[in-house]
This record gives sequence, C-alpha cells and structure tokens, in this order.
Amino acid sequence: MNGYDKNREEAERCCSAGRCCGRTPSRRQIQYIHAVLRNALGNAEREELITRNVAKLVQIPTPRYKVGKGLPVSDVKRLLSAAKGTRFYPMYVLAATLGLRRGELLGLRWSDVDFAKNTLEVA
Repeated sequence: MNGYDKNREEAERCCSAGRCCGRTPSRRQIQYIHAVLRNALGNAEREELITRNVAKLVQIPTPRYKVGKGLPVSDVKRLLSAAKGTRFYPMYVLAATLGLRRGELLGLRWSDVDFAKNTLEVA
C-alpha cells in the first residue's frame, strides 16, 4: 500500500463492492492495467482530447515471474513408459529431456534436425 492509501479512510480505499475484501492486485495485474490505461491515454493524447498522458509518469513494480517446477524424475519415467509405442512418444522425450514447450515441439520439422552434427534447431 502506498503512502496516500495509508492516509485515506478505510472505507475510501476499499474495493467497489463497498466492503474491504483485503485483496490487492498482483504485480502482473498492475502491469496489465497500467499498459491498458497508458495506451488509452496515448490514443486520447494523439487525438488531442487531452494534453498529456500522465500514465507515462507512473512507475509500476516489475512482476516477478515464477519459475515452473518440472516433474520429478520418477513421474517422467512413468509418463515415458506409459507413452511408449504411441505417436507422441518422441515429443514427450524431447519435452522431458530438452525442456521444449508445446509450441516449439509442434513447430519442429525434419529440416530442423541435423543428423550429421546431432543437433536440433528450435525456432
């Protein structure tokens, strides 16, 4: 909570529901709201509806992105043994061993594989 909010009455700083829910937006939500507001005010400024985009002056906190946790090795082994013999088995192996994401896996072509150098080019 910033200094301004601390000085306001609790009823004034609560959400629009009329009661304080105790929740605050995440850093990512703040970043998104700021981007939408900054773009809207930027459009209004270009159309000369306002003289200045004050949203450009606001410094917002940088969101902290969580690093995903992978599956435990035992679960990966069970997944690969269950998928063995299916047409998606090679994709599961690549995902598990190289950490490729779904879009990267689905975008692979044979031309991305260099068998001479034992390399795979992921775009």
